Amino acid sequence: MDFDCSLVTDGTACQSNAGISKFNFTTGKAHRLRLINAGGSATQKFTIDNHEMIVIANDFVPVQPYRTSVVTLGVGQRSDVIVKANGRPTDAVWMRSEFDLNCFPGDAQIPQQHLGQTLTVPTNPLLLLANLGNVSYPEDPQWNVYNFGKNTSIRVILRNYFPAVHPMHLHGHDFWVLAEGVGTWDGRTTNPHNPQRRDTQLMVPGSPDNPSYVVLEWNADNPGVWPLHCHTVIHSSAGLLINVLERPDLIIERQIPAVMAQTCRDWARYTESNVVNQIDSGL
Repeated sequence: MDFDCSLVTDGTACQSNAGISKFNFTTGKAHRLRLINAGGSATQKFTIDNHEMIVIANDFVPVQPYRTSVVTLGVGQRSDVIVKANGRPTDAVWMRSEFDLNCFPGDAQIPQQHLGQTLTVPTNPLLLLANLGNVSYPEDPQWNVYNFGKNTSIRVILRNYFPAVHPMHLHGHDFWVLAEGVGTWDGRTTNPHNPQRRDTQLMVPGSPDNPSYVVLEWNADNPGVWPLHCHTVIHSSAGLLINVLERPDLIIERQIPAVMAQTCRDWARYTESNVVNQIDSGL
């Protein structure tokens, strides 16, 4: 992009007015692109003029290849695509990534009956406490922890009462997307023999009277405390996040590197005498 390098004051190498990014394709050859929506709010729609793409993976999970002219990416979602350069060596075509501005209506109102309480970020590391056998805190809503005990699989049904999308992301796992829609889930699984698997799923808009839903499931084979949250940064900051406590019986048996606890002690010591310009956990 065009940029005035006189604004860079930390010595970083910079070339003023370098123009937009350019990628060289070889006519007749197939090229693999790894796409990611690295933004903080808007859904992106990626296209290449006069070209189709073959999607081969979502969130690093291989999928049955399919052709499309548009790849939709919620915040944090990734897709791998194959593009065949079908033009002439002298051709120049545009890659486009357009924002879906309709995903967040400007006149949207937050349904009051579904407003949650303000949560205080815990000062003690949840994983370290669980490793010591302290799992009593899930009863305190300030910690926003859901303890799934010794369950070997976990299924959650998320509902969206708001007229905007939510890219829901789980740490530590890929999940199966069993179903999604608007209204009430009928208990049926979409493609039960091979449901979609990824780690970020874009929930469609809903309303207080007719909420949307998504049904996620994963094997509880990675003991830990894993955030499940919306990847839209302002939503996560506002509290659209839970901590999934998975197999606390096995967390106790884990050997957690000492540097983790020391890092927490160093951070606590620093913040006692320094004001940190940070409004949330940084997720």
